[in-house]
Amino acid sequence: MDEKDIGNDATLIEVLNAAAFNGKAIVEATSSQKVKDQLKANTERAVANGVVGVPTFQVDGGDVLWGQDHFNVLLDFINGWKTRQDNESAHARL
Repeated sequence: MDEKDIGNDATLIEVLNAAAFNGKAIVEATSSQKVKDQLKANTERAVANGVVGVPTFQVDGGDVLWGQDHFNVLLDFINGWKTRQDNESAHARL
């Protein structure tokens, strides 16, 4: 793995371009007020939902999962899997 300073715009553009993204457009977009406002809203939502690290995932307002070791569970949630608590709540409504 290369150690690159992605805090440097030129380096970040290079890394993004190498990954088939338009690095210049992405870096330029990060300075727009719209993007800054969305980042602030996303951060506030994350804190309100108990995010303690990255990566963190939540599907349809369900359980919060963090860490790459939960990718298989994330895929289950995306595909409609419900937690035991969700299933018990659904049965209680019947």
